[in-house]
Amino acid sequence: MGLHPQFPDSPYEPLIPDQRWFPADETLRTTAYEKLLPPLVAHVRQGVFDWRASGYEGANRPFVTPKRSIFNRIVGEARSGGLELKFAKFLDDAPDVAAHSKNYLAVVFRECKE
Repeated sequence: MGLHPQFPDSPYEPLIPDQRWFPADETLRTTAYEKLLPPLVAHVRQGVFDWRASGYEGANRPFVTPKRSIFNRIVGEARSGGLELKFAKFLDDAPDVAAHSKNYLAVVFRECKE
């Protein structure tokens, strides 16, 4: 089945959309591509390729580099409108706060029961 002749050997090399796996013999790629692959597949492949080429634009969210936290970054939720980052900055600047951190499920901070 259809591995493009220029398909890379390295698993780390980015794939060009036209060199991706194809569910038929390679000779049918130019004539039957649209019939054998759903349109969304080609659209997603091209979209991912363009996103990688742009340097993963939009992947990094704004963050604060705190002075009084165990973490080196505090990243705000995408839909918070910057409220978390403003609050982290407020805590960092408050003279009566010794330390702070953002507690969320991935960090797994919880009460220690002996």
